[in-house]
Amino acid sequence: MTTNPYPKFPRPVARKNPYAAHAKIDQAMLLEMASAFVRGETASQAAKALGVNRNTANRYYQIFRDTLARQKDPARCDAPKDPPIIGLFLTASSVQARLVPEKHREQALCALRDRSGGQKAMAVASGPDWPGYDALGDPGDGRFLLMPGCLVGAAGQERLTRHWQGLRERLCRCRGIPRSNYPHHLMACDMAQSLGPDQMLAKLLAALKDPPGISSE
Repeated sequence: MTTNPYPKFPRPVARKNPYAAHAKIDQAMLLEMASAFVRGETASQAAKALGVNRNTANRYYQIFRDTLARQKDPARCDAPKDPPIIGLFLTASSVQARLVPEKHREQALCALRDRSGGQKAMAVASGPDWPGYDALGDPGDGRFLLMPGCLVGAAGQERLTRHWQGLRERLCRCRGIPRSNYPHHLMACDMAQSLGPDQMLAKLLAALKDPPGISSE
């Protein structure tokens, strides 16, 4: 027996929505849409399954991304001017993804496209002000590189590789994300990889209850 990916939440008697007091959709619909979002369904898929307008689904998906981004470091929110490159850091408990800043983008591309047996990548990794990424990834073509001098063992390298594979799949699933919204899209995808859908949904719903909430516009 297959599990319904869009579980039906009980409809409240009143239309008051604790997650969005002035929203045009009720609490149960918002919960269903949030559940689809954290599972990695596209806005188009959610709109079709839930019977809502695609523009409505797109709007709420963007609200979900923006809400989650409020919980993160604002320094991570600069929109890329060019196709984004992702840097990965391995910590004791997680893998963290960051947009490579514009000033380091050409160095990152040089490392990713290194055909010199790792010499150019090593020069990049040892250069001044280099952020010290453990790995680099290009969402556009899927290239992935464990940086020279990355001082992690085989298990850590496997964690970095698996995180990148899942992250890129989710990043590329939602086509047409404006570049201005890409940092929030990356944060949401990275959170999904780190937390899983259940914890991410709990985090999203808790954040939605905080001001400024969702307006009726």
